[in-house]
Amino acid sequence: MNIILQSKNLLNQKIFPRKDYFEQLDKFLESEQIIVVQWQRRSGKSYVIMWYFQYKKINFDDVFFVNKEMDIEWSISDVKDLNRLFIDYQNEKWDPKYIVIDEIQDIKNRENFIRAKFVEKKYKIIISGSNSKLLSGDLSTYLSGRYLTFSVYPFDYAEYLDYVNLSDIPQNLVSYLQWWWMPEIVAISDNTLKYRHLKDILDSTVLKDIVSRFQIRDINYFNKIMMFIADNIWTPLSLRNIQNSSKNFWWWTASIEKISTYLDFLQIPYLIHNVSNYDIKWKKILERNEKYYFNDLWIRNVLKFSYEDDKGKLLESIVFLQLKRLWYEIFVWNLWDSEIDFVCKKADKIFYIQVSYTVSDEKTKEREFWNLLKIEDAYPKYVISADPLAMDYKWIKHMYISDFLLNFK
Repeated sequence: MNIILQSKNLLNQKIFPRKDYFEQLDKFLESEQIIVVQWQRRSGKSYVIMWYFQYKKINFDDVFFVNKEMDIEWSISDVKDLNRLFIDYQNEKWDPKYIVIDEIQDIKNRENFIRAKFVEKKYKIIISGSNSKLLSGDLSTYLSGRYLTFSVYPFDYAEYLDYVNLSDIPQNLVSYLQWWWMPEIVAISDNTLKYRHLKDILDSTVLKDIVSRFQIRDINYFNKIMMFIADNIWTPLSLRNIQNSSKNFWWWTASIEKISTYLDFLQIPYLIHNVSNYDIKWKKILERNEKYYFNDLWIRNVLKFSYEDDKGKLLESIVFLQLKRLWYEIFVWNLWDSEIDFVCKKADKIFYIQVSYTVSDEKTKEREFWNLLKIEDAYPKYVISADPLAMDYKWIKHMYISDFLLNFK
């Protein structure tokens, strides 16, 4: 029972209230479904769950809470250990109302326990993991139609400003773009320590979640692929592009299959996201020239960073991640000789976005606005930039990046 006590001690911590996530989680728990909280390590998944119980003033004895990261002796390695712990809890306390298992992907045959407790219809069940394969295989099969996925991202711009008690001014936006995303990083004031901590998180994520798990031998080549993606965020890339470019940084060229596998590996712990081409006219996804974005700018910036050289890339990345937070499906659209940065869909809502660091010069303004003017439909169209003055053109709305991050829904 030590792990239960250790896990519950976390529930008493003072936690920054991420209210948007609380409201979403509260709505999700009104359903009869299992709630699956997923996303990258250190994004704050556990704290969102813990704050929910604090805010609702739920008796912690009504919560069977296991944080697998507290299992130092690996006492819960499979479903038998988990079920035995649950029975012991029932005998010592009483039957809980909530079952919460954090980092459940580290427990073998976990799906048997979750399915059995779900069938009893007595518990609110929340499971979490930092692995995009959490719902693959047996778990997805056994829980098919019985779960809702809930994504927790690092701080958005509004949360960052609130946490450090800052106002919305350009230098604070620049700081946010550089590295103020992970909740635990915000508390570190020294920039050198901040960078070292970020590097340690990245190294442990890559080593633990990718290299060791998939037994990658050519680690140098894998790292080079990751660096190449970091240098080419916002650029449409095909597997062939990556293969050809890899000749410049390695003495041999990997196969298309290996490069594709490595890109999949990078997506498993949510380090990167791919954005597919979408043809509006034919309403289908095209398998070519995908874009890749890092889940957090701090990850990308630890690998490669120069604000002056990268500010356009960072701006596009931050728009992409904000759209993900708002639950939009996102695609890129190659329209004749032009590219539409983002085609955004949610239910029957569709709109288009172009992102440019500035549209103050006529050449850039013409390119970004005219790309959208070529689209002959009535869906909303936006250009987002770091220019604070509104520069709407015809039916295309211009948005300042800060207004988008703080107000766009």
